[in-house]
Amino acid sequence: MKANKLMLAAMMIGAMAMVSCEKNKVPEPPVIPGGGDEAQVPELDPVEGACVLVVKFDVAPCNDVQFVGTYKKADGTAMNWNEDATHVRFTPVKGFEGWYSVVVYPNDSADDKGFFIKGKPVQLGEGEKFNWSFQWARNSVTIVDGLFTLGYENGADETEGEPFIGFTETGTVATVTSSGWATDPCAAAVPATAAWIKHASNDENHPAWTAEPMDKVSEGVFTHTFVYADNGVNIGDTEECASWFPATDIEGLDVEGMAGKKITITFTSKSGALGTVSAKLAE
Repeated sequence: MKANKLMLAAMMIGAMAMVSCEKNKVPEPPVIPGGGDEAQVPELDPVEGACVLVVKFDVAPCNDVQFVGTYKKADGTAMNWNEDATHVRFTPVKGFEGWYSVVVYPNDSADDKGFFIKGKPVQLGEGEKFNWSFQWARNSVTIVDGLFTLGYENGADETEGEPFIGFTETGTVATVTSSGWATDPCAAAVPATAAWIKHASNDENHPAWTAEPMDKVSEGVFTHTFVYADNGVNIGDTEECASWFPATDIEGLDVEGMAGKKITITFTSKSGALGTVSAKLAE
């Protein structure tokens, strides 16, 4: 009888130990579906009155990454797609390799789509130079979790459009992954072997903002002749034309003086879609 009591006590202690271990067990972090055991996702706390964007960059940035768009900084400074290095910067998430986060605050009023915050990651270039070419790539973003909108602009859908994140309310955490950059500023410098251009146009033979192949005149140098309208040009080493060159960055371009006249644009590639652009009246 005594032996039975001892055995029963031992069993009860063992059961209590099992319950205690189960209760104190630390849950495993969630993983990206299909991402394997290493694809652990950080779970960051929301920030009252703000939104948190958490991104895994599969192609590691070599420079700082900004959240570029329309929103407010923590100090109340309003940002509106400024093409410079003054935006809020992502910081690495401790303990999660490849993951970065940023905290942004809402504008006083929403835009016509209901977004109080709207923007996208853009990596800075050498010397903290801003270039839209260094934003995350088309068709590169995968939603992991969160209450937000993954939208597209300058194109109809995820294949053609440039992705952005939109928030309609605060206190939320958006988690996504990005598989690459439109143009990677960290990539080795290899001049383009082909180039395409998009532009405004007064020329019926060259439809406005439609990708057209440029003429290769020598290694890494391409030209395109058309009737100029206004604005800058998009140029790239693919039909996406990933690099935007504003009129102010095009050497020799006289926006008012050349409007309605036939001009030749020359693109000199330093690395893929990166390079210099010049303009002159066509001969």
